[in-house]
Amino acid sequence: MALAIFNKFHKKEGPVNTEGAAKAYAELVLSDPKPADALANYHWDITKFSEENPQSIDYVLGIYAHMCRLLPADMETAYGKGESGAHSSLTMTLTDAIRTFNGLQPEDVGGGLVERDWEFEGPEYANLTFKRGEILGEHNRLGEALTSVRKVREERTRIVTAYAVKGRAHVLGVAAAGGGDQAHVPQHFETLCRPEHLGNNCMYPWSKADFVASCVGLRAGAKTFLDECAPERREDVLQTWKGLVAEFLLEGDQATDDENKPFRDGDFYVKYHATLVLENLTKGPWDETSEELFKPGSWVF
Repeated sequence: MALAIFNKFHKKEGPVNTEGAAKAYAELVLSDPKPADALANYHWDITKFSEENPQSIDYVLGIYAHMCRLLPADMETAYGKGESGAHSSLTMTLTDAIRTFNGLQPEDVGGGLVERDWEFEGPEYANLTFKRGEILGEHNRLGEALTSVRKVREERTRIVTAYAVKGRAHVLGVAAAGGGDQAHVPQHFETLCRPEHLGNNCMYPWSKADFVASCVGLRAGAKTFLDECAPERREDVLQTWKGLVAEFLLEGDQATDDENKPFRDGDFYVKYHATLVLENLTKGPWDETSEELFKPGSWVF
């Protein structure tokens, strides 16, 4: 498995190890009777490694980039040949990986997942609810409840790292989809800054988990996304992003009285990640590396 290669060489990161890991990865893909299928299947090892080692997302993407250069120019994938085809193949995988938290069903985490209808308007959807008897009753199901909480935590973390991988892959030129504010990550970010536009039979209802994930994704490539915009549009796009995310620092009578107000409940978790975006856009903008995005001293899970 590619995951075993990433973990083996990850013990000593560096140019030499990246090259060695890339060669082993290429050999693994090309040894398969169907290399294009193997390539696509091993993409999920990139996302799995990233969930377990979020600070090393840039490292694993660097391995993939190097590996792609080692593939035969005539190797066909469903999205093209050789290096560019491999990049496009990863792009499709990462696009699928940033599906929303709210695609989950209660059975996915063992029950207890908050269930809402399409018209739900409120500050949170990605949460769990339990009945008192399930936790403290004589015939409680505490073990099952604790397992469900862990599964939801894992899913919320998966979404954050998926957005980070998507953003960093765009910056590093490994898997870019669209450009500027029309690239996938900034498009999702802008949509999630306008919660009222979600739900209503067109998309899953809004959640803080998805909003925070999109904030991390934008920080991963804010400078690149803005640089890709036409020069005459950059300032307008920058001010739009600042204005949208700044609203999440306000609640109650200080919040703009619009259709999105019910979603702004002053949760510190949301405020903190909105602040990190504003710092990036105000002092930068910057493309934050995976080490910077997931630095223990500043990251709130």
